[in-house]
Amino acid sequence: MKKSIIYLTLAAFFLFFAQAYCDAQPQMSKDSIPVNLPASLISQIERLYSSDAAERADAALKLGELGHGAAPAVPYLIGVLNDTFPVVVRTDPSVAVATSPAKEALAALKKIGKPAVGPLINAMKYGDVTVRKTAVETLGEMKDADAVEPLVAALKDKEVSIRKSAAEALGRIKDSHAVFPLISALKDSDPSVRECAAAALGEINDTRAIEPLITALKDKKSRVQQASGEALHKIMSRLSDKQAIEPLIAALQYPDYELRRIAVRTLADIPDARAVAPLINALKDQDEQVRNEAAKALIKIGPPSVELLVIELKDDDPIMQAKAAMILGEIKDPRATVPLIDAIKEESRVVRFEAVKALGKIGDERAVEPLIDKLKDRDEQIREEAAKTLKAIGVPAVEHLIKALQDKNIRVKARAITILGEIRDSRAVIPIAEALKDQAWVVRSEAAMALGKIGDPGAAKYLREALSDKDAYVREVADGALRQLGVQERR
Repeated sequence: MKKSIIYLTLAAFFLFFAQAYCDAQPQMSKDSIPVNLPASLISQIERLYSSDAAERADAALKLGELGHGAAPAVPYLIGVLNDTFPVVVRTDPSVAVATSPAKEALAALKKIGKPAVGPLINAMKYGDVTVRKTAVETLGEMKDADAVEPLVAALKDKEVSIRKSAAEALGRIKDSHAVFPLISALKDSDPSVRECAAAALGEINDTRAIEPLITALKDKKSRVQQASGEALHKIMSRLSDKQAIEPLIAALQYPDYELRRIAVRTLADIPDARAVAPLINALKDQDEQVRNEAAKALIKIGPPSVELLVIELKDDDPIMQAKAAMILGEIKDPRATVPLIDAIKEESRVVRFEAVKALGKIGDERAVEPLIDKLKDRDEQIREEAAKTLKAIGVPAVEHLIKALQDKNIRVKARAITILGEIRDSRAVIPIAEALKDQAWVVRSEAAMALGKIGDPGAAKYLREALSDKDAYVREVADGALRQLGVQERR
């Protein structure tokens, strides 16, 4: 009984390899090799029939190296396109490359070029599905116009894998004759075929596909929706400004949010002042992504957006006001400075915050005094942002900040000192030194710290006096500031 099992196992084993060997042979008989071919070419074709997969792969490789000269070998190379037996080839002792006879045959057919097109077209119509699919893919990579018609026919093949590969191949060839057949393929029963058809239409870049792709945005499968969206974006972004701008503006009103997203993204790629007003309206869109993309598009359009955005600073909706301020800050146009100064007085916290940030990005000196006034805003975050903004404006703010040291508000004085310390302008040394005598310990401590940061040696004498301050913390800060100046006092 055990012997019978062993014999049966061995028989199955040999049958498996015999079948694999048979499948690996070119479909044409070895006897069909023309005898009038050069001996070297015959030799390589015969090696395709070897029982050794490595030899078959090497034979295909060698035939590919012959280029057009290997044209008579095309039918035999096609015959091994289903020979996927794995082979490891060493290009040198330290590098191993995984391949197969099929992979090398495919590469050889590409190198042979035009003479391989006709036989590949025949191969995609008959026989093994693997060979047909590979023939379709190869024709796509070869990008030969003669393959368009048979590939279009393959869009109706009963095999899903063939239809999908045909759509991909037509996308690579990019022939406009394939547009309507691919539009029809958007309704294929298989989602992977519909997805590939949408992607192919994006590659061909024909405006006739726009409406069908818009319809495909409503496909039940998300991957088809995504492929259709990407294809629409490609087609629209490749249009000239004159062609694209009106359809894109119209698309901002389309009920489908996916199309509105595509429209705003594309408008950002072709900045045009005509789109400013529609994009500002899109800032109120129900879809968050549309709103965000509209803001990016307005920033990219830049200065032509400023006048209408300034008007939006007076909108009744604080969120719209804040968005307008944010965009103006990114554009950095000085024309927005005065309207933004007005906006920092708004009741809405979010409007004041975005306006302060925007003024910092523009960096206009006219904003300094209003920003100093914001150091006493009732909102801590706005006070912090105003301080950060004044520091960013830098040297132009120094004189105004020095004046602020006379403000009766302790918070304003302390923050002004802190900012002057960060800017590190020596003009502030004496005014800050005067603040070491202020009644508020917080002002005195900020003054000592600022003098240390500015690093002017002339501040040492004032800091030495602060070592006798009645507040321990002020004395400690003064000592640290002297150390920053390189002065070490004996206590």
